[in-house]
Amino acid sequence: MTLDEAVIDNFLDFFWCRLESGLWRTIDCFSLQTSGALDLLKNSRKTLDLGCGDGCFWFLAGGGKFHPKFDFLFQATENLAEFYRGKDVFDDSLGKEIPIIKRSKVQFYRGFDIKSTLLSKADMLGVYRKLIQGDANNNEFVEAEIYDYIFSNIIYWLDDLPKIFAGIHKSLSDGGKFVFFMPVDRFLECRPFGGELFLDSSYDDFVRAIDRGRFVSDIKNVLSEEEIRAMLGAAGLKVRHCSPHLTMSTIKLWDVGMRPFFPLLSNMAKRINTHDYLEVKNTWLKDWGPLLKDLIVADRSNISGENCCFKLYICEKY
Repeated sequence: MTLDEAVIDNFLDFFWCRLESGLWRTIDCFSLQTSGALDLLKNSRKTLDLGCGDGCFWFLAGGGKFHPKFDFLFQATENLAEFYRGKDVFDDSLGKEIPIIKRSKVQFYRGFDIKSTLLSKADMLGVYRKLIQGDANNNEFVEAEIYDYIFSNIIYWLDDLPKIFAGIHKSLSDGGKFVFFMPVDRFLECRPFGGELFLDSSYDDFVRAIDRGRFVSDIKNVLSEEEIRAMLGAAGLKVRHCSPHLTMSTIKLWDVGMRPFFPLLSNMAKRINTHDYLEVKNTWLKDWGPLLKDLIVADRSNISGENCCFKLYICEKY
């Protein structure tokens, strides 16, 4: 593997109780690196992370490291009871400093997100020079600055892509780059058990708990490469690179993973002392870490245009 092993270990350490998320996020890093998108970011001056959330992805992708006692479990705080009703359990303030051992090498000029609670966490990480709160659906990031590089991993959650792409174009300098991930039609085939459970009403409660709105309502855009290229072209954005991302096998593994047990694990973890907690965590990582790394290698080895569920786009304003 070409990605720094320390970066892989940091992702798996952070997501140890939700290893399916660690798997996805680590593969995101691989795609950004092998496509050249990461080098473009490092060589750009005025950069925007559109939909930056809590900033943990870029903190970890840039080699940042948290203290082992701080991880994904402790990002969620007061909303665990609402988890199975689709509540974002991370949309809450920590009320304490995040313990950092090593700073990230990745730096963004600006970070933008709709949730103030997530921005308050991102502000502790040192990844963003300035954070801006606003609604991307309303193009509230437009005209705040002109950027050389915009990254976004929320595009497929937004309502009106032609409007968003026009806003991106307006926010970029001439020759500026826009990098984003987008699911393709094949992604919908990876719903629980290929979608059969969605068609059988006797499984409604189970599907509601597992899905939490993701396939039903949250992901608003699943489009072919041809459709995306047409929208981008109409907005004055030319595709310079498009590559397959995330195999169907990886998405099926991610789809359920440890998600249903997350509130239980989080509550349990907060009731044991630090020494015992770290011992349990290290045991999980010892047993599961090598298996996850094998899955990462398998995804990267087998990815193709015929079995991918996402694509990575690098675009340029013209």
